[in-house]
Amino acid sequence: MTARERVDFLVVGAQKAGTNAMRHYLSLHPSIGLHSAQEAHYFDSDQLFTSHAAQEEYHRCFPPARETLRRGEVTPIYMYWRPSMQRIWEYNPDIRLIALLRNPVERAYSHWNMERNRGLETLPFLAALGGERARLRAARPLQDRVHSYIDRGFYTEQIRRMWSYVDERQTLFIRSDLLASEPRAQLRRVCEFLDIDDVYQQVEATRVFEGTYRAPIETAAVDLLNRVFEGELRSIEQMLSWDLASWRSQSGSHA
Repeated sequence: MTARERVDFLVVGAQKAGTNAMRHYLSLHPSIGLHSAQEAHYFDSDQLFTSHAAQEEYHRCFPPARETLRRGEVTPIYMYWRPSMQRIWEYNPDIRLIALLRNPVERAYSHWNMERNRGLETLPFLAALGGERARLRAARPLQDRVHSYIDRGFYTEQIRRMWSYVDERQTLFIRSDLLASEPRAQLRRVCEFLDIDDVYQQVEATRVFEGTYRAPIETAAVDLLNRVFEGELRSIEQMLSWDLASWRSQSGSHA
């Protein structure tokens, strides 16, 4: 693998936090070349990452490398899947990582709703939350890709893992609600982060692959998740110098 072949950046998560919208916006930039798949799942796969042939195929899924192009891909499990960060660092220690973070209460409900629509979840939301620890234990030594509704919302552990491999300056964190409400400002940050021209002055907000909900999240589930994530929100605020008062007041929305 030559330096020019290496992928320059990854959108690593979080799941159900606007990564499809981000991929859409990135696809509009003439200096960005994206992997052909919606999600590549290269760094979270033992089989693919250890295969030289798979790496060659991974690179073939990008536009040809050139000096003016930033090549990247979007796979939202990378941030959560524990082995991924070491693999990413081994692949390219200078890589840049973008992570979108969503209110973890809303993220959990959106995640459950997606798995229910896929037919992979049969339990009601509250029951699924109550049974999550047992499901996570049953998946060991791996993580549970499907039923990790609460677990994926503990962002600070995932951020610390990122920073244990790459410099903080190689990471960019974006609130998904701000990407939805003020896409131009957030995409300007992405362009600065990737050292490319800002071409998004006229971009319009978009919503991509939004799930449909049969009912709002139950009040009991909101109360439970608010208690679970109370300390986590404070830790995120300290770690990223964010003010998450709006997340606290909006918990329970499933928009």
